[in-house]
Amino acid sequence: MACITLSTDLGYQDPSVGMVKGVLMQYAPGVPLVDLTHALRTDYYPAAAYVIERSYRHFPRGTVHLILFDLFANGAPRLLHTLREGYHFLFPDNGLLPMAFKEELTDCRVCYAPEHPVRFQQWIHKAASICHRIFEGETPVQEPVKALTRMVSGHPALPVPSVDCSVIYVDHFGNVVLDITRQQFEAIANGRSFRIGFRGTEEISEIRDNYYEVGVNDKMCRFNQAGYLEIAMRNANASQLLGMRLYNQDHLLYRHIKIFFS
Repeated sequence: MACITLSTDLGYQDPSVGMVKGVLMQYAPGVPLVDLTHALRTDYYPAAAYVIERSYRHFPRGTVHLILFDLFANGAPRLLHTLREGYHFLFPDNGLLPMAFKEELTDCRVCYAPEHPVRFQQWIHKAASICHRIFEGETPVQEPVKALTRMVSGHPALPVPSVDCSVIYVDHFGNVVLDITRQQFEAIANGRSFRIGFRGTEEISEIRDNYYEVGVNDKMCRFNQAGYLEIAMRNANASQLLGMRLYNQDHLLYRHIKIFFS
């Protein structure tokens, strides 16, 4: 059964999430509401993009993915719609979605473009009304917009001696996700061995399939279910113990993770 998912930066401590759900229930009664996360960080877009990319396909076709992230980033909080692989996306015009899909979005349309400042509650009511129209089988769009450009560049698709990766996500267990996919890694490696260096002489030079291939508190890397290279420690927090944090250039939390090939 199709549903509405919520991906937001609203947190878990105040009533904003409950208010959003209440409004959605008024406009689309009977449609299930599913929380993806309310812990997205507006100071780091790649982590939010990663969450959306790895999540949206796990729902029935026809689902509406409502993204409430950095709504007022540009001062003019346009609400956009696109249909991808049978999934509807309602999202603010702030560059997040092309980052999640790693490509330009060429079939987006404006659903709501207020000419004057609006309050959060007004924006939510409009988004909820559009959700209702989608589940009623209507076309919830206005005029098309120009292609939305992806905001970040990728890794090379050919063998090179080394590549610098950034931390894009740290999960609840402290596992660290890097911004390189299996496909990119294999193209760069081209059958060569690799090593990832950490503090002092510590390094990782093998890809594992699961945590039980290493000892307790040992470090490892694997390709996770989303296809990204992940650094982890069995029964320990890799992010804390290996000193890896999210990329945040403005707040000087940036650290490259260099992978060497030979």
